[in-house]
Amino acid sequence: NQSSGINAEYGTVLFGEYLSHLIWGAAATTLMSKILAVALIVTLGVLNIVGVNVTAKVCTVASVLKVAVVGFLIACGGAVVIRGQGVISNFDPSLSFSGSSTNPAEYGL
Repeated sequence: NQSSGINAEYGTVLFGEYLSHLIWGAAATTLMSKILAVALIVTLGVLNIVGVNVTAKVCTVASVLKVAVVGFLIACGGAVVIRGQGVISNFDPSLSFSGSSTNPAEYGL
């Protein structure tokens, strides 16, 4: 399927962009992002050549790490609420969406 390949490539480039900004911050360039994306594709390709079982284990570890990070963020949010340090005004809809449109067509749907 052609479209799934395009989506995977875009996702890899996007991941490379995020990772380059995480590593180099504001000094990250588009070239650095693309180099990281290519490195990721090559790494996953080599893992597939070594064996599909190895790749499956890597994907499992990555999934466990993602779930752990989400759990950590939820725990941190819970700790802020329990300590009473949260600011409820951050959730005021009039402040959160001020200046935004209520017309869905303006958002490119």
